[in-house]
Amino acid sequence: RYDDVPYLNKIHLPVPVATDRFPARPAGARARRFLHIAGRPAIHDRNGTADLIAALAYVRSEITVTIKCQDPQYVPKLMAGRRVPENVTLLVDGGDVLDYWHNYSDSDVLVMPRRFGGLCLPANEALAAGMPVIMPAISPNQWLPPDWLVPAAVTGRFQARTMIDLHTVDHHALAALIDRFAGDAEFYTSSRRSAHALAAQLSWDCLLYTSD
Repeated sequence: RYDDVPYLNKIHLPVPVATDRFPARPAGARARRFLHIAGRPAIHDRNGTADLIAALAYVRSEITVTIKCQDPQYVPKLMAGRRVPENVTLLVDGGDVLDYWHNYSDSDVLVMPRRFGGLCLPANEALAAGMPVIMPAISPNQWLPPDWLVPAAVTGRFQARTMIDLHTVDHHALAALIDRFAGDAEFYTSSRRSAHALAAQLSWDCLLYTSD
């Protein structure tokens, strides 16, 4: 919504990330551990947890998916009537962590099929941890590499301060991208390099304003 701001003296300023808090860690040749941050679920399933669960039925790779959610009833309700294939190990983590950067220490790729909402701190934090981020191909996610984005369609609206579109990702396309990360070593390796490069642009060292 940058263009909706009527003033000329405006600047796009991303939220910085303390990249020094994310230690370097070894990675496998292919992604095997996928992370979804539901946190404390927002209205209309903002982070797209239901869409991720629906897409898992079409995943063919042997992977582990961890959903971090602080509402113990939320994920079980979304799982009702859903099938998770045997090749997918689904873990639900309802615990808190003392420091936010520890959310990303045991995962390879962040999956965030958000239905709405521009600013996504988990996406920035995952990049700082060297993790590629899967998101919908909607505004404002175009700053991520196009190969990480999944087609999505408007499937509803709700009234906040303005009317907000609700998007739903293509479940088959989301599953296919997960499979690509899990099966294509070159793609995963190059995506990790892209994640580190994006994180450098979001670092405090890069974005900190000084008067000097």
